[in-house]
Amino acid sequence: MIFTTLLVISFAICLQNTRTLIPADKTFNAACTLNVGDNSDYKTVTDALKQTCSEYIIHMVDSNHTEHLELNINELINITHSENVSTRWTINEVQDEIIVVKQGNVSLVNLEFHYTVIVINQTNQTVVSPRALVSVGDDPLYNPSVTLLHCHFHSVINHTDGASIEVEVHKAGHIKFLHCWFRGQGLLERSNVSYLKVGNASHILVERCIFHNSSIHSPQGAVQLFGEISNCTIHVLENQFEDIFSHNTHEHGILAIVCISKSNVVVWANTFQTLYTFNSIAGALFLVDSSLDSSTNDIVVEKNTFRNNFGVESGGIFLHSHVQNSRILFIDNMFHYNKGMSPHGHHQDVQLGIRNPSGVWKESNIIKEAKKLFKGCETDQFNSSVGIWVNLTAYGDQGVTKELSLKVYKSGGSQFYKYFIGFLIGAILAAAGFIIVFIVMKFMKKVCLYG
Repeated sequence: MIFTTLLVISFAICLQNTRTLIPADKTFNAACTLNVGDNSDYKTVTDALKQTCSEYIIHMVDSNHTEHLELNINELINITHSENVSTRWTINEVQDEIIVVKQGNVSLVNLEFHYTVIVINQTNQTVVSPRALVSVGDDPLYNPSVTLLHCHFHSVINHTDGASIEVEVHKAGHIKFLHCWFRGQGLLERSNVSYLKVGNASHILVERCIFHNSSIHSPQGAVQLFGEISNCTIHVLENQFEDIFSHNTHEHGILAIVCISKSNVVVWANTFQTLYTFNSIAGALFLVDSSLDSSTNDIVVEKNTFRNNFGVESGGIFLHSHVQNSRILFIDNMFHYNKGMSPHGHHQDVQLGIRNPSGVWKESNIIKEAKKLFKGCETDQFNSSVGIWVNLTAYGDQGVTKELSLKVYKSGGSQFYKYFIGFLIGAILAAAGFIIVFIVMKFMKKVCLYG
């Protein structure tokens, strides 16, 4: 399918300790390698970016760095820690973000971003800053591209109203998260900080990242990816989504992928484990197959593991589709111990909500057509673990309800039973062979004695 290409770093980021924009009218003539640190030539990234270069390679020397950065130059910028240990990056003032990327081709490598609790002296009020650790593309005039490699994003315990997002992408060309870690504050500590929201990007790649250990009280979903640009790609590959509670009231799972314009979606080889959404339709994965321009989407969910997840309708997957002729496939996914609120233990793994499907769907063949969406998927549920709701028209709320059973995989107990039976049969055959050999030897002895 899709494998990691080590996307090397053609990128840009600027940092700033003040609110001044970095000038966009400079003349660049050479690539520069610049060190930033307390005892280096440049104390801030903002100062380093004042040099006239065609490309910036900025090494963060210190293990801790404090700076607010706003990037507004259309150049290649790579910011990385110069050693194997990451740089811990914070701000010491009230800002909307630590880094905002307005334009450019940016790479952030081996950096850690943290929220700061700031006390306002006049009122003794505490404020959590920033609202987002990293923000991309808030200027409609530009279309930046950003790659984040080996970056860590740390949440904060926060009981205030409103919502914060660790990384928010408003608009981008390419946005890539590789080997990143999005951390929460534990399942028992409330936080209004969600992980990631991406929209209006031509290519979204989230690969080998970890989303982990949060109790999120926010109107935002934990991870939201929107296909809003025609022919965009959304690839979610080999990630871990683990130990997350979400209390929002939106119809989202922990990972929500919403196709609004023609989109190519691949969700491959991810682990979804112990994900609980107490007020949402899906526990782990929420998919929306829609279109504003009558185009179709291509959605493939393959080789994922869904284990111990809970949602109102389904612990594993909820698909809401109302686009005729979109290609949707669920291939070789494994479902273990997922739960929903459906009676009799049904619909624990997947719930399908399909409106206005293609003409081949009839009330008489709904189960047959739904089975075509699933290839090689296995579950531990003996009841019908897939619920199906189909409205054969584009209007109204009246639909046909059906159920579908996936193949039940062999549990550890049945495997033990299988091995035991095999051992028993082998022992019987060995004993029979011994008896036959004994009889033959006795017969040969008699032949020798009596000629």
